[in-house]
Amino acid sequence: VPQTNIVCFRLLADGLDAAQLNSLNEQLRTALVRHGDFYIVQTKLKGVHFLRVTVMNPKTTHEHITALLKQLKELSKPILNSLLVTH
Repeated sequence: VPQTNIVCFRLLADGLDAAQLNSLNEQLRTALVRHGDFYIVQTKLKGVHFLRVTVMNPKTTHEHITALLKQLKELSKPILNSLLVTH
């Protein structure tokens, strides 16, 4: 059974078009890296921006992943508000 430690994902939001969703995910990654607790990269597949996490440390726990997702959710709020206002 193949296993991987790379996960690609993206935040989706109602009311945003494809370009805005790409912008949302790009801005979210930048905000997360600037915040300093986590470092993730981004990738682009067929014109669609994704966030990408590579879990390499065997000591990574469910709590680490939960904290990452919680921080992404919090950091996304002002970005979403900004994009929805300009839409």
